[in-house]
Amino acid sequence: MRSTLILLCMCFMLSACSNHSEEIRLSGEITRIEGDMVSIGHNEIIVKDGDKFKVGQQVEAVLIDHTSTEAWTPHEYDVKNIQILNE
Repeated sequence: MRSTLILLCMCFMLSACSNHSEEIRLSGEITRIEGDMVSIGHNEIIVKDGDKFKVGQQVEAVLIDHTSTEAWTPHEYDVKNIQILNE
């Protein structure tokens, strides 16, 4: 019974470690738009509707990172919110 309980606790700990997510704020000027790929400075993010943004707009994006890597890969981030700071 005790070994089963220890094994169960280990499984919960391992599954909790694999559910990494972190909220990131990215602000700056939109420098490029290609379809649903929007560049804020040198960082690219994927948005649902790239047509509503314009090059030169100042924005603040809230992103959810589901990985623990340091590399910036647009497909690894979910866009939670983008606020246009100037019209």
